[in-house]
Amino acid sequence: MKRGKNMVDTEIIATTAVKERLALCDGLQSFINERDKEPLWDGHIYVFPKSNNKKENLIGRVPVQVKGKKRNVSNKTININYEIKIAALKKYLQDGGLIYFFVTFGESKEKAIFYKVLLPFDIQQILNRTGKKQNIYINMQRLPEDDDSIRHIFIKFIQDKKRQATQVVLSEEQMVAAIKNGGSLKFHVLP
Repeated sequence: MKRGKNMVDTEIIATTAVKERLALCDGLQSFINERDKEPLWDGHIYVFPKSNNKKENLIGRVPVQVKGKKRNVSNKTININYEIKIAALKKYLQDGGLIYFFVTFGESKEKAIFYKVLLPFDIQQILNRTGKKQNIYINMQRLPEDDDSIRHIFIKFIQDKKRQATQVVLSEEQMVAAIKNGGSLKFHVLP
């Protein structure tokens, strides 16, 4: 795609903003591609103990998607809605989830980074209410200011993804049918 003199490359602005912000957080290493050719993911964030980024100490890897748009957003804005394709959500569900970033920037070039943690349970809840829609809006929140809170988002994603990996999600109809056929359900509450 040719870009004119006044064209803005939102993808590079968005991915650069996320990479620069995460670079300030101890224990996070971003591998996010610009102008990537991968269909649904822009890269991964590798999570390590705070100041020990050796591969043998790797805690985990978090897939990410980054989108951007030229849009003026107030500094007081803490939540924003972003439209996402249902087909993409289904693929994210198959892969075990991701963290989705949306970067806004206005005339002043000041950037605001919003995010949404999309774990399998969260995605399934969204998909259950979509009906025949092709797209749905997800509510994203502004990325916290402090580095430890950001790092905690990634650590919690890894922990929760492991917990949810072994869970089976059944619809209400499937559970009722299973019980009618003599099945039973066991529930475990995880800390």
